[in-house]
Amino acid sequence: MKTSVLILAAGPMWRGWTEEAPKQLAPIAGEPLILRTIRQLKERGYDDNVTVITLNKAIQAVVPRYFEPAKNYWRWETLASTKELWEERTIILHGDTIFSPKAMDTIVDTRAPFMFIGIANKLHAEAYVFTDQDLVLRAANAAIEAAYAGEAGPKPKNVSQNTPRRWGHQFGHWWFYYTLCGLPPVLAAHFNPEIHRAIKGDYTFDIDSPTKYANFLRRNKWASSGVFIDNVRKHMVQRTYDTHPPVVSVPRAEARLCHFMGRVPVNNKKPFIKDIQHVLFTDGLSRDYALMLAQAPRVEQQFHSELCKGVFVFSDSSLRQVSDHIDTTGIEDKLHIVLPAYPDQPDNLHEKAGPFTVLTISNKFWGRGIPLAIEVYRELRKRYGEDVCMKLVCDDVPKSYPRVAGLEIICKRRIGGKLKRKLYREADVFLLLSLMQFGVNLEAMAHGVPTVSTPNFDRGGWIQPEETGFVVQPPLWHYGEGFGTEWKTWNEFQATVKSKFDCGDLAYMTTEAIAHLDFLINNSDEVKRMGRASQEHQRTKHSPGPRNEQVRRIYADILRGLE
Repeated sequence: MKTSVLILAAGPMWRGWTEEAPKQLAPIAGEPLILRTIRQLKERGYDDNVTVITLNKAIQAVVPRYFEPAKNYWRWETLASTKELWEERTIILHGDTIFSPKAMDTIVDTRAPFMFIGIANKLHAEAYVFTDQDLVLRAANAAIEAAYAGEAGPKPKNVSQNTPRRWGHQFGHWWFYYTLCGLPPVLAAHFNPEIHRAIKGDYTFDIDSPTKYANFLRRNKWASSGVFIDNVRKHMVQRTYDTHPPVVSVPRAEARLCHFMGRVPVNNKKPFIKDIQHVLFTDGLSRDYALMLAQAPRVEQQFHSELCKGVFVFSDSSLRQVSDHIDTTGIEDKLHIVLPAYPDQPDNLHEKAGPFTVLTISNKFWGRGIPLAIEVYRELRKRYGEDVCMKLVCDDVPKSYPRVAGLEIICKRRIGGKLKRKLYREADVFLLLSLMQFGVNLEAMAHGVPTVSTPNFDRGGWIQPEETGFVVQPPLWHYGEGFGTEWKTWNEFQATVKSKFDCGDLAYMTTEAIAHLDFLINNSDEVKRMGRASQEHQRTKHSPGPRNEQVRRIYADILRGLE
């Protein structure tokens, strides 16, 4: 059955709206309302058959197709004047209504000869679907005649009989309904299930005035952004997108732009940003590194696709990894270094008493260099005895691994905020000699604890050497030259690290770390200075505030390009 879709936007701009800024162009999630309605229809298969009925020049300038009716006062005149556009089945929508996906599905799926579709408990409908053209035209003409005569038609008993003529357009509804179905003059009879379907339990809403528009935005925070932010499992440094989001995330069905963390769903049809910790993590984390290398062409195709509008990486090093594995020619503008963020913490005054405390927090015993940290502490314990202690949070320390006096192992995969704050308050230095990516050093910096660690994603940029801590360079790196070749799986990488540890190839790392810790143990003022510098660096470079400002600018640029 051939269908025509008409969007009514021909009424006068009153109640605070203007001809230059009509209500139909009010932004919803960063998208003009009427363009949002057109997009919703297009997503449901209605594209070439959608026409906007309007006299407004601002609306005409942005919509793909419009029809100018004769200049009318009553909406029923406008409706009747569009008869030449009606088809076997006609859908008519009000241009000032924000339709939810559920409401739009209800409208386009309706196959009744005539159906009003409106908001629950509203006097009138927001959409009409019909196949009986003669009946609708007869009803519209009856309503027009009644309105010009100043008549209200068969007014409902619970509506004042003294209602002034200026509401004639409202009561024209009753003539329209009455002509169609012979409704009795009782307000409740308006909700006749044979001809009226009410949208209940969602946000479908008409914005007659700027005040109603403001109220809608206040109740529906998502309507201000237009961006869906993925809330699936994230890397630690991406979790602030949940706790400190740059914008209020919209429902995915409402989004104009999706921000995915790592994996892009295979059924995604919307423009997207991909936020990655490694270029080859196309389908999320994997322990088969040879397979990850083999899928590089698919990653390249995804990045070059029209739907891909941006790629976020953590650092300069991460950006170089992208170029190492795929051809970035022509997509340079899509690539953005967005530094990871961690929430700001209270100032650390370093007023603790007791032994010098080394703190290490990480799982993945071999990959994150936990044996190296324990061996560093073993030597420090020999030198300083009970004047030094270590707290290690790790859930996979082998029971057979030799313990050291003063080493407290907290066997937890994750720790809560209260325990975490306590551990950092009691720590003098954070130690992690990892051979693979990690983000926990940002946590240490935020809590004002100097760091002795390997360089992580950026090979040095997160830690400012001799300012916020010390960097120990590893002889191999998880994502280095051996990735997918020398070690083809996670288990092979662990075996490689253990082999190098056993044969002494990593001994220089412990030697360097011991020298740095020796310096800090004997220079408490430097511990405080580096702690303050760590917090300042985190607040300046790795706080959610600066990150969010950058991300909002990128969102805005992309969304403007989609208009």
